[in-house]
Amino acid sequence: MQDINRRFKISWLGIRRSTQSCFRSIASWICFVRRNLGRGELIATEIKTIEAYEAVFKDFNKAEALKYALDIRKFEIDLYWKRAAYFWSLIAATFAGFFALASTGDKTLATLMFPVSCIGLVLAVGWYAVNRGSKYWQENWERHVDALEEIEIGPLYKTTLKLTLFDFFKPLAGFRYSVSKINQIISLYIVFVWSGLFIHTIPKQVLPPNLESLKSSLIGMGPQILAILTSIFVFSILLFGLSGSQKKSRQIRFLRSHLGDKSDVKPKAD
Repeated sequence: MQDINRRFKISWLGIRRSTQSCFRSIASWICFVRRNLGRGELIATEIKTIEAYEAVFKDFNKAEALKYALDIRKFEIDLYWKRAAYFWSLIAATFAGFFALASTGDKTLATLMFPVSCIGLVLAVGWYAVNRGSKYWQENWERHVDALEEIEIGPLYKTTLKLTLFDFFKPLAGFRYSVSKINQIISLYIVFVWSGLFIHTIPKQVLPPNLESLKSSLIGMGPQILAILTSIFVFSILLFGLSGSQKKSRQIRFLRSHLGDKSDVKPKAD
């Protein structure tokens, strides 16, 4: 019994030290990235109000600008779903390949599960990042439409049905869920699933002995972890997949970049 306790303590200490080392490395990397992202001079004009936005376009055709903003917003939404379909196809094919290898029972083929899980994890993280990037550009052009329509045609895009007209407990009625937010939550869930498959298939020779016991523990708790993770993401879709509140203002905050040498243009704020 004492020997078992001693082995457990040694294993636990090794896991704790490895985890602390890992977190320190991640923290150092984050600090490095933040320091480097902060470098450089801001060569742009900050626009915070509708008046400042209107002043930027005072010498231009605002109706034409609104037309362009609507067209580009539509184009970005179209691209969003094309990218989603592209990643879904690749990830579905990777899932199919992974489980086909798992079902063969051939140990030689089973060794290919690890590289397949690596591909799946990279695709899942890429899909999540692309979703966030697409959402950024979609919202960028939506803010342009918000500002330009206020000047040209009135608040058409910002005038929507009152949300209290729709009841969550009527399953066949509409409700204010955001399709893009739900897509982002699902893509993050797929990242966690592929992370689990990646950990499950890491070869023994890759891991140090003290992490091998941790891997075995995680695999043993795999069904419970998956059940908890799935429950969390189902509730996240229902609770956090909602579109923006009508009670909050839609903020205008742009940065207008300038062309030319940075010595010629000084940053300013409107």
